[in-house]
Amino acid sequence: DDVVMGGVSSSAIGPDLAGRTCLVWAGKCRTQGGGFTGCRSVALKTPLDLTAFDGISIVCGLESDDEPARRTWKATVRTQNNRGEVVYQASFVPPVASKDPTSKDGFLPAEVRIPWESFRLVRGPVVVPDVPPLSADQCSAVYGLGLIMSRFGPNGPMPDFRDGPFRLALHSYGVYVSNGEGIEPPTTLPRAAMLGDRSSEN
Repeated sequence: DDVVMGGVSSSAIGPDLAGRTCLVWAGKCRTQGGGFTGCRSVALKTPLDLTAFDGISIVCGLESDDEPARRTWKATVRTQNNRGEVVYQASFVPPVASKDPTSKDGFLPAEVRIPWESFRLVRGPVVVPDVPPLSADQCSAVYGLGLIMSRFGPNGPMPDFRDGPFRLALHSYGVYVSNGEGIEPPTTLPRAAMLGDRSSEN
């Protein structure tokens, strides 16, 4: 979160306390001194080969409010074996979770698909100039995935940014293929591939 540069935003991601089979990313994003929050996987010791796929698939639902467009949401793909600021990012708008009185979960998520070519190389919030978009060929070694919510859009700070609390239910974060014929989806990452060097990351 933006506390790394003196901000006061905070967020956490973890199992849903209501017992649903999803993660919940929630917190408060404040514009004082920063204006962004984020979550990401540990740096994978065994990188993922995602060249057979067409992009990132996120099944999620915004449960805190009905104004997702008043924030900038980004998915991240890390193709370098480090924890630096240079990473591929793509903006998306999470669907508002629709209420379903017949569902035990209470909310219905929806899928968002983000093709590789939507991802641009950034340093911090700024696009690195003269670098082509991400391609499947560059996804032979993906070392991490993540999410960012920020007041910084492609044209700078958002004038109508919604400051304050947010809650995003994350039911899956994976990959998709447009055709799907003959492609075996990757399984959930084995624990050995995910273990970081610090217990706080795990």
